[in-house]
Amino acid sequence: MTSLENNKSVNVLGAGGHARAVIALLVDCGYTVAGIYDPSFSSDKEEFICGVRLMGALPSTELEVVLAIGDCERRKFSYNSKEILVLKESIIHPEAFIGLGVEEGISNLVFPRAVLHTDVKLGATIS
Repeated sequence: MTSLENNKSVNVLGAGGHARAVIALLVDCGYTVAGIYDPSFSSDKEEFICGVRLMGALPSTELEVVLAIGDCERRKFSYNSKEILVLKESIIHPEAFIGLGVEEGISNLVFPRAVLHTDVKLGATIS
């Protein structure tokens, strides 16, 4: 689980409505969001979401990102893509309830006040 004092810098892939919730989660968990990437936006325009600059398309496959794609199929496609390096660490808000024996899985985002009861097993990239 994440620490509020981790001070890690991350990038976000996705600039829709879900990105705003993901950015808030990251900030609450002590991350610094360095940039937001989305291929549908041009890096020629100066645009910000939640105070973070929208950078356009991903510049390379070596830039690690947190997926902020609301559409489940698109998120799954991006997670499985060989062209996108997804942060494998799960990010769990400190105000989420995590029961005994919960297995957090890979690349999951757990938002404030979420409830994961005893022995829940998360897979990959559930948000």
